[in-house]
Amino acid sequence: MVKTPSFKRLILRAVLRQVSPMVIRLVSVSDQMPLHEFHDVFRTILGWNGDLGYIVRVHGQEINSFRRKTRSKALHEFKLHRQEKFLYVCDTLHMWEWDIRVLDIQEGLKATTRRYVWVAAALRPRSFAEVQPATV
Repeated sequence: MVKTPSFKRLILRAVLRQVSPMVIRLVSVSDQMPLHEFHDVFRTILGWNGDLGYIVRVHGQEINSFRRKTRSKALHEFKLHRQEKFLYVCDTLHMWEWDIRVLDIQEGLKATTRRYVWVAAALRPRSFAEVQPATV
């Protein structure tokens, strides 16, 4: 009998830095998801089109979409733990910085080819025109 690998589901909380009102997203993704797919999912959640790249800073490493050898990394390779935070920069032109915190790690079902993504849509503002940079 062939054993199918299982995956873990990461429940992530993303908070956009330095804006008012606060912009928060809750996302559930497979830990097997590569960073470039996570970036695509995140842009879809935000309703953004066009791709201006991403940067992820975790455990003292910087991974970005412009380097071939690092852009294919998957989330499970970082061995994230509950309550751990990392920085995700979506859109490297405008440098939208998101603090991503791992709220929970759950055992997933047997791995399938289908990617599971859940989003708390109620937290999504009507448009980013409503979001103003915070005063410091």
